[in-house]
Amino acid sequence: MKTISIFQVQDINNLLNQNNYDYVLKLNDTCGNQSLYLQCTGKTTDINELCNLINNYLKNNYLQVIPSTINPYNLTLK
Repeated sequence: MKTISIFQVQDINNLLNQNNYDYVLKLNDTCGNQSLYLQCTGKTTDINELCNLINNYLKNNYLQVIPSTINPYNLTLK
């Protein structure tokens, strides 16, 4: 199972803020399971645009996020 650190989440949130996206990446980490979701705080943006930005940051760690089929703002870490 791939995991993401709270420091990576903070870096991604800083990156979203620097690129003027009104989103915050949230991490739930309980008992060995992690879940990620994007919370909109203002203007909406295409989920694929957000995932591309996040994946560009994560690629050096061989990680990738993909949107869920039910709720695209719930992200799966691969």
